[in-house]
Amino acid sequence: MRIRTLILALVTTACASAPRAGEPPTDGAAAEAAIQAQLSSMLTAWNADNLDAHIAPYADDATWTSATGLLRGKPVIRETLVKGFQRGTDLVGRLKFDPSVFTRLGPDYMMTNGGFHLDSLPSGRTIDGQSTLIWRRSGGKWEIIHDHSS
Repeated sequence: MRIRTLILALVTTACASAPRAGEPPTDGAAAEAAIQAQLSSMLTAWNADNLDAHIAPYADDATWTSATGLLRGKPVIRETLVKGFQRGTDLVGRLKFDPSVFTRLGPDYMMTNGGFHLDSLPSGRTIDGQSTLIWRRSGGKWEIIHDHSS
């Protein structure tokens, strides 16, 4: 009986982690590299005053837990960033990210945790915080489906 249970557990695990038909396997290193490239692009975009490129990795139905509550949808996330951080066409501050810690949540899901720092603000203050992002692989690319930054 124990051997049957062990075999069933092994088969179930193998099936759950197998790629879907027609999709390439997602090894951890490749997933981390793809997500790190997205994070680097986000950072570069912010510091180049390009909000749309900064939020490009967010899924259209992404959610964001902020100090004011749960935001739903990329347009709402964008508008919140415009209100809080955009002056004219410029984004305020210079953004920096700490190295991210990656946690695999499944074959198509990843979580990143890391610090962020926004300095050179007009007020002279600095915003330091932590961010947890949940990423989903969809159509061969990784996108943010949830952001909890504080």
